[in-house]
Amino acid sequence: MPAAAVPAAAPVSLRLGAGLGGLAGGALLGLALSSSSPLVAPALLGALGAAFALRLVAVRERRRLLRELGAQRHLLEALLEAVPIPLFYKDRQARYLGCNTAFERFLGRKREQLIGRGVTEVGLEAYADRYAARDRELLEHPGSQVYEWLVEGAAGARQVEFHKATFTDARGEVAGLVGAVLDLTAQRRAEGALDRTRARHDLLFGPGSALDLLTLSRRGEVLAVSPSLAAALGKDATELPGHPAGPLFAVPEELAGLLAVEPGEAPHHRSVFFAARAGPRRTAVSVVPDGERLHLVVSDLTGGAFFIPICMGCHKVREGDARTGLWGAPADYFYAHEREIKDPARPFAFTHGLCPDCLELYGHEQ
Repeated sequence: MPAAAVPAAAPVSLRLGAGLGGLAGGALLGLALSSSSPLVAPALLGALGAAFALRLVAVRERRRLLRELGAQRHLLEALLEAVPIPLFYKDRQARYLGCNTAFERFLGRKREQLIGRGVTEVGLEAYADRYAARDRELLEHPGSQVYEWLVEGAAGARQVEFHKATFTDARGEVAGLVGAVLDLTAQRRAEGALDRTRARHDLLFGPGSALDLLTLSRRGEVLAVSPSLAAALGKDATELPGHPAGPLFAVPEELAGLLAVEPGEAPHHRSVFFAARAGPRRTAVSVVPDGERLHLVVSDLTGGAFFIPICMGCHKVREGDARTGLWGAPADYFYAHEREIKDPARPFAFTHGLCPDCLELYGHEQ
């Protein structure tokens, strides 16, 4: 009896199975190829096609997510680099995960030297233990942390302020911390200079000052006045600053001459008529130019002393101020100012210096 005919298996494309790969695709393909049933093979091939389609969708979705993740990471890095202050972030064990270029410059180390290491492992021994302790404190008690420290950076010792805060993962658990470094060095130096300036101002112009001082602007406004001088002028030291200095001078031209002093001119002495409380008083004034300001150190006004500038070389006496005054014989000066000199309430005294001619002759020997 002749043998029964065996139905021929349906043709199968090997490219489909090769495209699937993996154990599941290989098993299904092997089963389909070994099947002798014309009904089973098409069913398995259908399942094989569905599995391939699902895998293709999964691969495409995975690639899309990777592209989005890469774009987000690039955006994060771009934002970090755009911030001009030093920034860094660390994991749950306080190991560096990354930083920006500003932090590299501040610390004097490349990020490759930092990533994956803690502060005790990157050569910051001077303050590593204390800094690591503050990191642990923040990670154990999530929130924010602000403190000021003197640290040794690439530019030397810097006074900085750390601003740090914890961040969480998708489950809401603490995943690490992020920090920023604010360099306060210039600010602290400026504050120190301001404190010293205030202390010097209080020493010169404060209630306990025994000096008669007056500081003027180049526009002729009072910037500061010591209490003793204000009292001699019959004024309130707290009300004079910001007001014109004209009413303090008995001769307006003398104020104009003071304001005309060049900023770079050397300190010198002048004789000035002040409108004192007891009446006009001429006194010696030391003029100290200081840029846009003019400092005047005034001799005692309460005694009404009358000072006469006299040359130590030729004994001529000056009439007028130091810039425009003329030097002449003492007899001529005494004759012109006889009434002032004979006033018993206004004793006179000499201020010694050199006239221009003697200064040229003897100035190098002064």
